[in-house]
Amino acid sequence: MHKQELLDLHSTLSNVKDFLLGFEDVTEDQFSEYNEMGVTPSNDREPKSKHELAIYVLGDEIADALSESPMDKADKLSNRMEELADKARQQV
Repeated sequence: MHKQELLDLHSTLSNVKDFLLGFEDVTEDQFSEYNEMGVTPSNDREPKSKHELAIYVLGDEIADALSESPMDKADKLSNRMEELADKARQQV
């Protein structure tokens, strides 16, 4: 993926996170690893690899937040996003 495409995807996932935070059972604590990274979609000077990792981590945490609800397929998504995040961590 090109860097601009990663930034667009990162921005979309960030918007999903913000949407989920509007629900009373979803808190910022559920996005702690992503928040600690300090990489946001607006940090366009960060390396492409950091945005890729942020996407995987944020995707994993979104899936975790969803899996705590009655959506059963979200748990499988969470596991896959965690695998991709681990792979991206090795490349950073």
